[in-house]
Amino acid sequence: MLADTPDRSPSETPSPSGAPPPSGTRRSIELAFGLMALVSLLLGFALYLFGEWLGLDETTGRLVATAFIVAGALDTAVLYFWDRLFNPHRP
Repeated sequence: MLADTPDRSPSETPSPSGAPPPSGTRRSIELAFGLMALVSLLLGFALYLFGEWLGLDETTGRLVATAFIVAGALDTAVLYFWDRLFNPHRP
């Protein structure tokens, strides 16, 4: 091989954007955050709609539903800003 060409397997070559390909662990973490966001949003909306039927008074039901919706929105924001949080050297 040429001295200037580093030895890399195809899975280690960077993408056209310059970012390394996602590893299995990173994919698992992203999947976990995505599932947490989805479950939080669904629970929040379910509690908002069916809180009284579940035995919660209106104020408590809306408070708990809002907390789940905010948690889901924050998990979604973490997913959106994931690369910026863990790769601060990229522009």
